[in-house]
Amino acid sequence: MTVAVVGALLLCASPAARAANRAANMQKTALKLQNDLDQSLSESNFDALRRMVLRKDAATLVDAANARAQGHRPKRGPLHKAEKDLEKAFSSGLLNTDDATQLNLDLADFKDAVKNKYHKP
Repeated sequence: MTVAVVGALLLCASPAARAANRAANMQKTALKLQNDLDQSLSESNFDALRRMVLRKDAATLVDAANARAQGHRPKRGPLHKAEKDLEKAFSSGLLNTDDATQLNLDLADFKDAVKNKYHKP
């Protein structure tokens, strides 16, 4: 009975409510990636300039998620560049293996949230 009620509630949820939920998921995953990156950079072998660039890339993801939550459509170019830069950094071997694995998972979660945001009705 509970499953039927929950399913009915999900079907009745307005498109605006579903969009807000997806935008919140984007924000949550972007912030998690940013926090995990900040923690792992202190133990990494990146130089100071590269650390600054990676923090800027993570901030780009957070800014895009915040813009989307406010109903704006962020530019895809800077977002795509930040994602690619982070992917390269995570696979460079300059991070602790466990940190790199976690950051790759965080980035994959963010990409899934973006994909759901842009492609779901």
